[in-house]
Amino acid sequence: MEKDSYYAERYPSSLIELKNLQWSNTVQLSLIVQFPFEILFILRKSAIPYLEYLYITIEQEQLNTKSYSDKLSIELQFCENHIRQMTDASRLQTLILRHLSHDKVTILIRSLNMPLLKKLILVEIFDETLRHYEELRQIVNNEYLPYLKELYFLIYFPENLYQEFQKNIINRLDMIWPFHNLAYHIEDQLVCSYNVYQKTKQVILFYTFSLDILLKYTRTIHNHSFAQYSKPINRHCIRWMCNQIDNLIQLTNTFNTLATDYVDIFVLEFYQMQRFLQNDESMSSWSRMRFPWLRSVIFNFEYNVMKQSDCVYIIDQILRSSPRLQKLTVEWEDLRLCSSSNRNIKHLSLLVNERCQDPTEYINIDYLFQLLPNISCLEIGRIDLLFNEDFVKFIVKIVDTIIKLVQLVLNKNGLIPIDPEIPILIQQEIFNTGNKRLFNSHICQITFPRRNELRI
Repeated sequence: MEKDSYYAERYPSSLIELKNLQWSNTVQLSLIVQFPFEILFILRKSAIPYLEYLYITIEQEQLNTKSYSDKLSIELQFCENHIRQMTDASRLQTLILRHLSHDKVTILIRSLNMPLLKKLILVEIFDETLRHYEELRQIVNNEYLPYLKELYFLIYFPENLYQEFQKNIINRLDMIWPFHNLAYHIEDQLVCSYNVYQKTKQVILFYTFSLDILLKYTRTIHNHSFAQYSKPINRHCIRWMCNQIDNLIQLTNTFNTLATDYVDIFVLEFYQMQRFLQNDESMSSWSRMRFPWLRSVIFNFEYNVMKQSDCVYIIDQILRSSPRLQKLTVEWEDLRLCSSSNRNIKHLSLLVNERCQDPTEYINIDYLFQLLPNISCLEIGRIDLLFNEDFVKFIVKIVDTIIKLVQLVLNKNGLIPIDPEIPILIQQEIFNTGNKRLFNSHICQITFPRRNELRI
C-alpha cells in the first residue's frame, strides 16, 4: 500500500473484500486497486453511501480480467451499461483518478451520476491516440457535471502525435475549451526494459496549470522539464528519476522545485548519466539552498553512471542543507567520502557493494559515527556479510561506538538460507564477547527473522 496521499489509504486484500464492501461511515477515501473494473465495486450502491471524497489509483494499465473474473464467477465489464446499473456517486464532491487510460476516463465520467461533483482531478491519464480528447471535452460541462468548479488533468500522448496534436487541439483551444487554463510541453521519460531503466522516450504532457497541483498526485517525476513549468511541489513522497544533467545550475533549479516545499520522502534515482559539471557559480547556488521539511532521502545511483565525486557532492549538499532529515538510505562507497555531518539522522540504511572477510576493515564505524552521531537504527544490506569471527567483532564495534543505537539489522532482506545451528552459534559467540549491552537479555534480543538476516 502506498502512503502518499493526504488521507488514510486502504488497499483491499482481495476481490472478495471489494464485492462485500460495506463502509457505511466513510466520507473520505484514498484507495489503490489493480484493475479499472474494481471502481464499480467501490461505487456500488449502498457500499459507501456517504462518500464525498474519492482518490483512486489503478495499478494495472491494461484491463485483462478474464482469469481473475472467472475464478470468482464475475460477469462484469467496464462499460456504460454496467456502471449505470451498479453505481451511485450522487454524494461525491471530489474525484481524483490516477493512472487510467483516456478512453476509460471518458466512459466513467459519462456513465456516473455525479450531480454534486465540484472538483475533478485526472492524473497520469495515458492515450496512444487523440480520439478521446474531444469526447472528454464534451462531457466536462454543465450537462454532465452541473456543479463542477475545478478541473485539473494531466494526460500523456506519444511524441509522434505532436503535429496532429498541434493542429487539432492546440490551434483550436480558445474556440472549443470551456476552461482557460491549458498548457503543454515535451518531456523525456525513462522507460523500463527488462527491469532496467536504459531508454528514454519523449512524451507530450497536456495539462491544466498550475502543474504543481497535479504533480502532488503523480508517483514519478522525470528529468528536468517539469521544473520550468511548476512551482515548488508540496507532497508526502517524491520519486525523481533522472538520466540527464547538463550542469549543476539545472540540478539546483530542479532540487528547488522538488524539495524546498514540504516533502517527507525524497527518492533520487539516477540512470545512464552522460555528463555532470561542477563550477564555482553553481556551487555557490547550492550553498544557499535549504530543504527545511525533508525527513527521508533514498539515494539510488545506478552503478558507474556518474562520477563518484558527483554522487558524493549531491549527498553532501543534502546532508548539509536538511535540518530535519531523520532517515537516510545510501551506499557506503559514497557516504564514506562525504564530509558533511548531520546530527538529526536517526535511521540509516547502509547499502554495501563488497563482500569481505572482515567488515570492520570495509566499513569505518568510527567515521560513520563522526558523520552521523545520533543514529538509533542502523540497517546494512544488499551484499550479505559473512558469518565468521570478524562478523561478531564487527557487531561489538558497532554497539560500542554508536552509543544511541537501539536497533541493528545486518544482511537486511538477506536471501541466503542458513543451517538451523548457525543462529545458535552466532548468539553464543556474541554473548561470549562479554559486551555489557549485548549480554543483557533485558535490553538485547537477537533474532534471525528470515534466512540470514540478523536483528539485534
